[in-house]
Amino acid sequence: MKTIVLTTLLLSSFFISNAQNYEYVPFVKEGLIWSYCDVVKAGGEDYKLYYYQFNFSGDTIINGIAYKKLFQRDCSSNGLINIASIREDNKKVYAVYAGKQEEKLIYNLGLVVGDSIQSPYDENLFYQVTKVDTIEVASGKRKRIELDFDTWIEGIGTLSRFLMYPLQAIPLYDLGIRINYQKQGDEFVYKTNEWYLNENDCNFSSVEATESGKIIVYNIAPDLLKVETQLSEPDCTIELLDVYGKKLVQMSTDVSNATIDLCRFPDGLYVLRISGSTGVRFTGKVMKR
Repeated sequence: MKTIVLTTLLLSSFFISNAQNYEYVPFVKEGLIWSYCDVVKAGGEDYKLYYYQFNFSGDTIINGIAYKKLFQRDCSSNGLINIASIREDNKKVYAVYAGKQEEKLIYNLGLVVGDSIQSPYDENLFYQVTKVDTIEVASGKRKRIELDFDTWIEGIGTLSRFLMYPLQAIPLYDLGIRINYQKQGDEFVYKTNEWYLNENDCNFSSVEATESGKIIVYNIAPDLLKVETQLSEPDCTIELLDVYGKKLVQMSTDVSNATIDLCRFPDGLYVLRISGSTGVRFTGKVMKR
């Protein structure tokens, strides 16, 4: 009996200690990047993979309530849109989708086994929590909630839909949306162990100087640079050099834009130089990753 009592006391002390040390990890905060893969069946056993990134940046007020703005980046085009505005209160996460005014409860990270949550998309649908446990991520243990057909991780959200659309139906013919990773800065917090893992999903080559006067340089794909000019000269010369000054690409153009393909060059630092009849008009560093 003494052993049983002592064991019980030790276990109680352990759980109390852990509860005191434990801090809830918020979902809505800046500095995090979520990456998701849309796995689309392309015929037979082939799939097409489309990657998207999400991050919170900036604040907005809707109906007198403060939200963080959520942005979605399409890795195939580098297009960026404000997809939703999201806030968090007492472990509950609320979203107002772009173009809407109505707020939806999309997560309740305080749920326990047996609890249910209403679908954000159909007021007649409710999903029940079937299991609650913890999972180890890079920063420590997180609470994991399994529902009828969705899984959430505290501070990360859903693993099988875009983070702002938990509990959304999945087309039967596709694997659907799957989380690729979440990271903070350069450190991965969580990443999938599935075959579609891609740590370089939106890793576009970066241009240190992106705009100079009437010249704009930006990415349209991981290995493609788009150069747009509005120079008064009838033509201009575009050059790509390595760090030693060796000329790798030279093109003359009399149109308002040109594309430079970097795929045949190894990763590293390059120099982009654009000249007109009056001399060099733009010099910028390009980092291919």
